[in-house]
Amino acid sequence: MISAATQTLANFIAQGGSSPLIEKEHISFEHPQIKPLVQPNLNLYCYDLQPSNRKPFKFNSYTGIIAYDSYKLAQPLSTLCHWFELTFLISACDHTALGEQRILSDVLQLLASYSCLPESCLATPFKGYQMPIKASVATANDPIQLWQAFQAPLKCALHVTLTVPMFQQVSSSVAKPLASPSVLSTTI
Repeated sequence: MISAATQTLANFIAQGGSSPLIEKEHISFEHPQIKPLVQPNLNLYCYDLQPSNRKPFKFNSYTGIIAYDSYKLAQPLSTLCHWFELTFLISACDHTALGEQRILSDVLQLLASYSCLPESCLATPFKGYQMPIKASVATANDPIQLWQAFQAPLKCALHVTLTVPMFQQVSSSVAKPLASPSVLSTTI
């Protein structure tokens, strides 16, 4: 879930609406303490995971017969969808501080124009779901403590929160054996 959300956010920023803000090759996912070799660079680092206040929901889908070794289950599976909020620290690295601020300003302008990520940017597990996005320059925590926890020097950054679904398949039935193992055979 975290890697798919990170890739989704990177795709969105790289597409940049009408014109790309930064090339996809210049987006990294390193700890903020690590200075990138390629400049300009935009770093996305997921640092917080919280349950969302968005209500979980359950939907059923008939999956046919699912085989588990010599057991089969012919029952609709229920899929429970829980929502989580992932918070990313987005920092920029460029040759100058002014260049870093320009990159962050462009990213903030892009993120502020959307309340949900567009369907075209979503990674496969998230297709068909609206993923709310919030961007800010402030964090709920003290920014100095946050950067101290990263053991990195304090610098300009954005805090982006994505609300993402996580799926859990559950079934209320118990699998029953089809036949004894000696009866099972494959004929071609």
